[in-house]
Amino acid sequence: MPDKLLLSWNSHPAHEREIISHVSELVNRVSPLGLELRDAWYTAYGEAPQILLGFVLRRGSDQRIDTIVSSEEWTEILIEFQEYITDYEQRIVKATNGFQF
Repeated sequence: MPDKLLLSWNSHPAHEREIISHVSELVNRVSPLGLELRDAWYTAYGEAPQILLGFVLRRGSDQRIDTIVSSEEWTEILIEFQEYITDYEQRIVKATNGFQF
């Protein structure tokens, strides 16, 4: 079973209105690293992270997720993204169908 990279965060209050554009930008920035978006969840109400994204390796990629998230490119993306978010978490899990947290 393949791995899945789960990212979760809350929007920084000053940037909450732009959340969809920030998600789109993140997806576009990680695509060249070999990741593709599998899941995108938005919490409108309740005690859960506001955004949860699930990425898997693009079909045919010879990369590994743990190698990607320890790369310099990944670190640069996250540093730039930090101004827009709070409570960021990431973890690698075995991919299953449906919602994973």
